[in-house]
Amino acid sequence: MSEDISIKVSIGGRKYPLTVAVKDEAMVQKIAADLDKTITSLKENYAVQDKQDLIAMAALQVAVKQATKNSSPAELSVDSDLLSSLERLVHKSEGLV
Repeated sequence: MSEDISIKVSIGGRKYPLTVAVKDEAMVQKIAADLDKTITSLKENYAVQDKQDLIAMAALQVAVKQATKNSSPAELSVDSDLLSSLERLVHKSEGLV
């Protein structure tokens, strides 16, 4: 059985506490860093300033990139846990403007 640990990830200039399996910590940190990098890129290249929109757009880009990297187009499916996590982040970001 895997142990869970509490970590904090920074996305869009805010820190979010998460509980993850020890074995997943590096992956979660990498995805959070990828999200943060994507948010910065979107903000620099598009006229989007709303943080909620930036986080949602970045989350979608990162999720699609991960899904296509790991599967053929016929095998693509949406991970409900990932979607739930992304939805919580977007809801937490409301009011950041």
